[in-house]
Amino acid sequence: MIGPAPATVLEIRAASLSGPQLQLHNLQIQAQGTSPRDLHWQIQTGAEQGSSPMHWETLQAQGRLRSRAGGDEVQVQASVQASPLGNLQVRGQGKVGKSGGQLRLQLQSQQIGSWHAWWRSAVQGSWSARLMGGGNAQYLLQTVLPKTWHPQGTLQAQLTARGVNWTRLHEAALQASLNRLQFSSPSGLQAAQDGVLHLRTQVEQRQGIWRGQSTLQWRAGAALWSPWYASAPAAGVTLRGNWQYGTQDWRIAEATLRWPEMGQARFSAASRASSAAPEIHLQEATLAVQPLWQTWLRPILPSSGLAHRLEASGTLKISGSYAAGLDKLRWQLEDGGLRDPQGQFTLQDLRSSGTWQRQGGDSKAELQWLYGGFYGIPFGPLDAQFLLRSHVAELRAPAALSVLGGRVHIQHLQANWQGGSPSFVLGGGVDHMQLGSLTRTFGWPHFTGTLDAEIPQLRYQQGTLSTSSVMRAHAFGGEISIDGLSVTGLFTPAPLLQTSIRLQNLQLKPLTDVFPVGYISGVLDGSVQHLTLLDWQPVAFDARIATRRAPGIPQKISAAAIEKLTKLGGGGISGFFQNIFLRFFHTFSYAKLGFGVDLRDGVATLSGVANAKDGGFYLLRGQGLPQVNIIGYNRRSNWQELLSRLHAVMEGKAQVATGD
Repeated sequence: MIGPAPATVLEIRAASLSGPQLQLHNLQIQAQGTSPRDLHWQIQTGAEQGSSPMHWETLQAQGRLRSRAGGDEVQVQASVQASPLGNLQVRGQGKVGKSGGQLRLQLQSQQIGSWHAWWRSAVQGSWSARLMGGGNAQYLLQTVLPKTWHPQGTLQAQLTARGVNWTRLHEAALQASLNRLQFSSPSGLQAAQDGVLHLRTQVEQRQGIWRGQSTLQWRAGAALWSPWYASAPAAGVTLRGNWQYGTQDWRIAEATLRWPEMGQARFSAASRASSAAPEIHLQEATLAVQPLWQTWLRPILPSSGLAHRLEASGTLKISGSYAAGLDKLRWQLEDGGLRDPQGQFTLQDLRSSGTWQRQGGDSKAELQWLYGGFYGIPFGPLDAQFLLRSHVAELRAPAALSVLGGRVHIQHLQANWQGGSPSFVLGGGVDHMQLGSLTRTFGWPHFTGTLDAEIPQLRYQQGTLSTSSVMRAHAFGGEISIDGLSVTGLFTPAPLLQTSIRLQNLQLKPLTDVFPVGYISGVLDGSVQHLTLLDWQPVAFDARIATRRAPGIPQKISAAAIEKLTKLGGGGISGFFQNIFLRFFHTFSYAKLGFGVDLRDGVATLSGVANAKDGGFYLLRGQGLPQVNIIGYNRRSNWQELLSRLHAVMEGKAQVATGD
C-alpha cells in the first residue's frame, strides 16, 4: 500500500531587499504542500520607510492556494503593524477560472474603520467592483489639511465601478459622507466644528476623457477661514455640476450653487494647458444682499469705523466672466439700502444697474436712491448716470440732490480704482441751504439765512479726503473760505481733520442774534490757521478774530454783551466809573473788538486787539463817552475750562433789547 506523498517545503530568506521606494529587511517566504495544486504559504517581513507613503514596521501573511477543475482558489489573512493606516487586519478569498474570477476582501483598523471590497470579472475581460465601509477619516483628512491642524471626522462611503480589458476603468459611482468634521490651525484663523459633508458623483471614461456629474452638500456645522465665518443653513448648501477632464484641459459645465436665504448662482469654468489661469463664467446669480454683506463682504472691510458698522439690504442680480482678472460684469440692484445703527449714514430705496468690461470701450451705469442721511443731515433723491471704463467711472451729466431746503449739485465726478486703491475727484457746490434747518439738525443755536458754497475740487485717495482749492461759503452777509482741507481716516473711529479758515465781512448783528451773548453790531474779519481736529474735537489752531470799520455800519455793544465777554475773557472792566455806566446805559460805542486763541496740548493762549498795562490785553476798546474797555489778564487757560466758561455764557440770560 502506497502512503501519502511527503510534503514539500520551499523557504526563501533575505536579510534585506531594496527597491526604488521601499527597503525590506528580514524577509521570510515559506510555501509547503504535497502537491503544487495545494499549497500553504507564509510571508513575514519588516520595512523601512522610503519615498513611498506606504510603509510598515512588520507584515505577517498566510494563506492557501488550491487548483481545482473549476479554477484556482486563494485564501489570505494578513496583519500589518505600524502602517500609515494603523495596525491593519486583512482577510480575503477568491477564485479565478476560465469563465472569470471573483475576490472578496475585508480590511479593518482603528484608524480607518472597517471596509469590504468585492471584485468580479468575466472571461471577456469586463469586470465590476464594489467598496463600502466607514470609520475614522483622520488619515484621509491629513492628506488634504496639515497635520498640525489636527483634523478629525468619520467617513462612510460606497464605491461601485465597472471596467473592460481586466484593468481599464469604464464607469464608477461614489457616495460618501464626512461627519463630525473638525480642525483648528495653530493660529486659530482656520477652524471647523461639527461639519457634515455629503458627496455623490458618477463618472465614465470614453476615449481618454473623463466625464462626470457631482453633487456636494454642506449639511451641518460651522467653518472659520479668516476673515470669513459661516454656518450651514438648515436646508444645507448644495453645489452641483457636470464636468469633464482630459490630458489637455478640464471643464465644469452647468454648475449651480444654492445657498438658502442667500441665493443661487449658475456658472461654468474651463482650463486649458496653454492658459495660465482658468476661465470662469457666471451666467446669473440672484442674491439677498443682507446675508451676502454680513457673511462675505463686511469681513474684508476695516474692522472698525462706519464701513464695518453698515447694514445692507436689497436684491442683487449679477453676471460676468473672469480670466486672470475680472473681464465683464453686469448687475442690477433693487430695493437696496445702507444703514448705520449709530445713525451716521443711511440710504433708502437704493437702485443701480449697469455693465462694465475691462476691454472693449465704454459702458453705462445708473445709481438712484429715494432719500438718505449723513451725520444726521437728511438729503433727498438722486438720479445719476455714469460712464464706465476699465478702471474709471465718470459722471455723464451734472446731478443734484436736495439738502435742508437747498441743493447740493455735482458738476463733475470721476472715480478710479486702479491698483486696488479707490479714489475720486468731485466738484460742485451748495445753493441756498437753510441755516435754520442745519442748526436744528446739529442742535446748535438757531441760525437764520441760507448757505451757499463752492467746491471746485474735492479729492479722496488712500483714506484721505482733501481739496487743493479754496472752498467758499456765504453766510451772515459775509464769506467763509476753507483752504487746504484734509480729512484722514474719514470713516475710522478717530478721523483727523486739518484746514485753515478765513472769515470776511461777517455781520455781527445777525450773528449775535443767534447766540445769547447780547447785542453787538459791526463787521468781523478773522482767520483760524492750522486748525486740527481729532475725532472732530479741536486739538490745535491759531485763531485771530477782530472787527473793522465799515461805512454805514455802527460799532455798538450792549451792556449785557460786555458782562458776558468779561466772563468769557476772564478779565475785568477797567475803571470805577465804567462799572457805574453799565447800570445806566444800554449800549456803548467801541473802537475795536476781538480776541486771539492759540491751542496746543490742551492749553489755550489768549490775546486781544491790543496789549494793556500790567500784562493784560484788550478784548474791547471803547470809544466816545461813556467809554468801556474790557481787559483780560489770564493769558493761559486750560482748553476745557475755557469751553466751560463759553458754555456758561451761552446758557446765561437772554440779551438785552436795544431798540436798534
